[in-house]
Amino acid sequence: MDKLQPIINYANIASDECDFGTGFELGIAIFSDGNPDLHRICKQLLVTAYNLLRRPQFATIIKVILSNLNIQR
Repeated sequence: MDKLQPIINYANIASDECDFGTGFELGIAIFSDGNPDLHRICKQLLVTAYNLLRRPQFATIIKVILSNLNIQR
């Protein structure tokens, strides 16, 4: 996690600078990894990116998917 935190910080900074794709791509990469310990980070990155991209329906979908994955664990 120590190595991942600076990358997450840079993705959040990129979102602040209107580069929404950076957080989106990192969120998708983390989601694709499938590590349940990273679901919270994935959710934060993707929900933020989807909302900034004006795609709130996808933010809702990722929330539901991640909450269902947590139940199945």
